[in-house]
Amino acid sequence: MRTFDDEKKLAKLREPAEPHEVRDYRNEEPASDAEFQIYRRLYTYDPVPLNARVEDVDTLEHWTREKVAFDLPYGERGGAFLYLSRNADPPFEVVVFWGSDFVFSRDPALAEYLEHFDFLMKSGIAVAQPIFKGPFGRRDDSVTGWYRQSLYDVEEGPVYVAGSRYRDHQTKWVQELSRTVDYLETRDDIDSSRLGYYSLSWGANVAPIALALEERIDAAVLVGGGLAGGAYRRLPEIDPFNFAPSVRVPVLMLNGEYDTVVPLETSQKPMYRLLGTEPEHKKHYVAPATHILAQDELIRETLNWFDRYLGGSRD
Repeated sequence: MRTFDDEKKLAKLREPAEPHEVRDYRNEEPASDAEFQIYRRLYTYDPVPLNARVEDVDTLEHWTREKVAFDLPYGERGGAFLYLSRNADPPFEVVVFWGSDFVFSRDPALAEYLEHFDFLMKSGIAVAQPIFKGPFGRRDDSVTGWYRQSLYDVEEGPVYVAGSRYRDHQTKWVQELSRTVDYLETRDDIDSSRLGYYSLSWGANVAPIALALEERIDAAVLVGGGLAGGAYRRLPEIDPFNFAPSVRVPVLMLNGEYDTVVPLETSQKPMYRLLGTEPEHKKHYVAPATHILAQDELIRETLNWFDRYLGGSRD
């Protein structure tokens, strides 16, 4: 149940930023190499046994979905949904999917959520979706049905919308992604040497953190991603701005020219420009769209990118 203080925070979050408060990334410097190494250590964990177990299996027309449970480095039990294509033979190339914040309000097993990435399974790619702390039935007192707002710390001065509580969850989410990759490496039917990252909105916005830290990822597609604008700031250790220069993998950004969530000039282009990937291995595809591209464009560009960098071959 929302409290009065919660309502006050939400009201403050919804206040429009004054034009002069919009972050201008041209006038900011990302973290130094030394600072980045400090931030990196916040996300590391000691090896612990997975104790993995497949808890449930559903067979659908184009894929088999397994719900897998395994131990997490911070002492909890987590896991992933693993979608194994029925349209190809193992070992499968595999993509880790980090979706939008709709997972905080929708059942991620429902068709309207799966439609964001089911084209991957239909094309023969396996998809691993980490069961993040907060959504997916792993709710706690800090993450409620009104999305991630309850994690936000609104303070005076620079408005840190993502403060210490959000930081604690962000580090866990990245660890859960890496733990999912740990599990994929144990599967004989998965070719973990061909590992992609596919992300949508929220997952695309935080992608520089995941891509800078998880070095086993070979290629990435970011749909509707960009750096946060407005007056709101993340703590430096969870600000994608500080991680983007350390990204080295091939990255395709798919964006809408008229996106008001992550505007072209103040959000998309700064992220693309900061990515440390060599210019010939990154691409910013901008379509006349809003936050999400038309499905035919999205599918074509995504599969072409993964074909190029994961070594797939699809008709």
